[in-house]
Amino acid sequence: QQPQRFTLDPASDRVALSIGRSSKSDVQLGLPGISWTHCELRLLPPAAGSPRGSPSRLGVIDLSSNCTGLKVPSGQIERVAKNEATPVPDGSLLVLPMKVKAGPGQTPE
Repeated sequence: QQPQRFTLDPASDRVALSIGRSSKSDVQLGLPGISWTHCELRLLPPAAGSPRGSPSRLGVIDLSSNCTGLKVPSGQIERVAKNEATPVPDGSLLVLPMKVKAGPGQTPE
């Protein structure tokens, strides 16, 4: 499969990107523990106190039942608050899902 590229633009209708198992998700992931609509990447307004004309920021919103994690550079993986926009610093990694239920005869991770 070819890599996909998405552009979020505050001046257009494209300000969010959905990630999940649903065929309607912009990014489809068929991994165990991924919800139909797992999370959303969304443009957030500039941080309070930013100079006028500052660019939008990227945020993540957890919409899942198995949690979404965020690993910031030089930090540990932290759980993203459910249904709240959390800013994503440059160089961060999303962890999808944060937990997976163990199947029969398996040990939970």
